[in-house]
Amino acid sequence: MRIGKREKVMAVFEMFLLVTATIAFTYFIGTPIVSANPLLSTGCCLEAEDGAICQDMNFADASSCKTGLVSTSCDQVDTCRPGCCYNSKEGLCVLNAPKEKCGQGGGNWSAEASCNIPQCQLGCC
Repeated sequence: MRIGKREKVMAVFEMFLLVTATIAFTYFIGTPIVSANPLLSTGCCLEAEDGAICQDMNFADASSCKTGLVSTSCDQVDTCRPGCCYNSKEGLCVLNAPKEKCGQGGGNWSAEASCNIPQCQLGCC
């Protein structure tokens, strides 16, 4: 039996389709179906069950958050804004302290995250 030119072209085309479909299927299986957009899949936990505060976490982990998740990242929540916390009782300055936590601990919060404030300068006390 003799194979014609048309059959050869058809066989090559079918092999091309088979290889292309295999690669496409492999890519499709390896791609996550759920969007990886952090704005849609994460939120801000103001206080976690383990005592951590102002933690970005997945909505799937919301059960480990005491307060429930806020539908935004923690850097957008005012009480989680990092700043300088000066505790006059102990004379301590804490860098990048969340605003709410500083106030709860009796400290004075400043938006100056690097603690470049007079109370935190060397020899201030």
